Amino acid sequence: MVETPQEDSALAQEVWARLPPWEEAVTLTEAYLAHGRYSWSTLPRAELCGMYMSGIYAHPKEMRTAPRTCWSGLSLLFAVFALGALFEPPATPPSPPNPLGSPSSPHNLGSNTTPPPIHPTAHAYFRTARAALALAQPMVKTTATGVLTLVHLAQWLEHAQAYGELTMNGGVPGPTGEREIVPAGNVGGGASGWVWAYMGLAARLGTSIGLHLNSARWKLDEQTAQRRSRIFWQLFTHDTWVSFSFGRPPSLNASFIDCALPKDEDEYTNNQGGKELGFHSWTWQYARLLHNVMTTAFGAKVPPYTMVLDLDRKIRDFPVPSYLQPNCNELEMPSPTQELIIQRFIVLSSKEATLLNLHRTYFAQALREQPHDLLRHRYGPSVMATYRSAWRLIEGLKSPTRRTPGLIARHNIAWSNALSAAIVMCLMVTRAPSSNLATSCMEELVTVEGLFTAASPSCRAAANLLESIKRLRIKGQEALDQSHSSDPLLTPAELDRLGGKTYYISGGSCIAPDSASPATTSDSDASLEEPGPMPTDFIMMDNLHPRIVQDMKAFEFEMSMPTYNLSQQTPYSGSLFDAPPVLDPQAMTQDAGIYGVDLFPFMAERLMQQQYQQQMQQPQHGGEQPAAPIEGAFSPNPAAALDATWQSFVEQLGF
Repeated sequence: MVETPQEDSALAQEVWARLPPWEEAVTLTEAYLAHGRYSWSTLPRAELCGMYMSGIYAHPKEMRTAPRTCWSGLSLLFAVFALGALFEPPATPPSPPNPLGSPSSPHNLGSNTTPPPIHPTAHAYFRTARAALALAQPMVKTTATGVLTLVHLAQWLEHAQAYGELTMNGGVPGPTGEREIVPAGNVGGGASGWVWAYMGLAARLGTSIGLHLNSARWKLDEQTAQRRSRIFWQLFTHDTWVSFSFGRPPSLNASFIDCALPKDEDEYTNNQGGKELGFHSWTWQYARLLHNVMTTAFGAKVPPYTMVLDLDRKIRDFPVPSYLQPNCNELEMPSPTQELIIQRFIVLSSKEATLLNLHRTYFAQALREQPHDLLRHRYGPSVMATYRSAWRLIEGLKSPTRRTPGLIARHNIAWSNALSAAIVMCLMVTRAPSSNLATSCMEELVTVEGLFTAASPSCRAAANLLESIKRLRIKGQEALDQSHSSDPLLTPAELDRLGGKTYYISGGSCIAPDSASPATTSDSDASLEEPGPMPTDFIMMDNLHPRIVQDMKAFEFEMSMPTYNLSQQTPYSGSLFDAPPVLDPQAMTQDAGIYGVDLFPFMAERLMQQQYQQQMQQPQHGGEQPAAPIEGAFSPNPAAALDATWQSFVEQLGF
């Protein structure tokens, strides 16, 4: 339906009426910028205050009409307010002169026992941003500002999902007092479906105005060229991570991109006076590697296992500036700021979650075929890589929960990653309770339960996932107790041998061929008859990263040592990373070889919404399942058959 000019004018007046007072706008903007130091899509302060805040608030009231308003800029500003109100809710909701709905009663933000839900002000600003964007008609009058607005709207939805409820009426009760909840299982994936839709539209509109191309071809001025580059790489990074989380193809094709990276505006100066890559620039460059991992490892065609190991090496060796490496020393001087602690955690979790997703299909196959001798399975390296990534995700959460609990409570992805790691640990204990790794995995399950229990009073993400974490710990403990009190269970293959069944074992090399990959549904039966055990020394040692080799040898031969500590095995004291940093920022820029980080932003949010509404649903097999709490975000491979073993294991845990 096409709106009439009268309808446009009425909507324009209503949107302008929602503009908060200047003092409140400044407060919301400062909250947005503060949390943007560890966010993906933040406007620079000079641009936000100079171009948008000052320009819009200087607009005379008599000129606040539909034909005279830059609606894309106003929409972006309301999206900024929505994010600011989501991160730092006001003490009381404002009372605009012409609200879009009736005000709701204020929440008790001082309570430290019940995490507050989304403040209605954040809902209201989000809806106003959407209304202003509709007046901008972005598909008719496409601008870079409109594209950035769509990215901000997607980001707001992504963060808001963890609060357990989203409403179609902006968080304000309807005429009869009802609140229309958007369940996670809605057609299209509920709010997650809107995130996907916003990012897809932003990618299409961005390419339609050439954001993906080098601005030099149009001889644009330096300021405009830098702004276009920054907007594109914000779009590219967010779209790549969202696509990775959903297990869907990315919207942008790297083969058609030649947009240069923008200048590093937040370049870091270390204590020695040297320059290191800024946090946002690092995330943009890591997104290029993430894109390459997606298109190589998670496409319809399964890559050779050697290629998976090569990708593992690229991820581990991806350079990280020294100041962004987590430091386990509590006496670090100078003491890091709270935002630096969160930045370090994001960098750590980005790499480890990417590695976990890269290896977890092969990890599940090893659990299925050879649970009693995992590290000697042909996918033993993936078993160790998956375990170590899960271990780091849990151990890495300790520092921010202790040193900056307020910020980490708002960082929903941290708790989603911890749930993913806990699932891996529980699978290791329940499927292979007699392995060398089982005891360590059980210890991590106890650790992660303690982290969630301590954080749940003030963190809704942790509170909503606590019961799932407890269930995983109980299942793991029961499996471990049973294995200690009874004889080890015989595998199906051992039962067959006791029954007299024979196998034909070829005399080929123990080295797995390049085409080795997890068995699909069609060849899973045949894979059971392949020789499973394989000496560690013969598992393609040339392809393995030294960190994996060291860990495998340690667990296989030194696990009986009671004082053994994994963190002491890293060659760089106090760091959870595998490789030293590259201090020269130029070493990371414009590297076509790595061009084209799973943060799991939607797995926990979907589970939270389902628990909040008491509507837990069992995931279905096959194809894409946007509403599934685990498989949808934990399954980047579109070929669902390859994940049959993994999905079966996760379902058996009750998800």
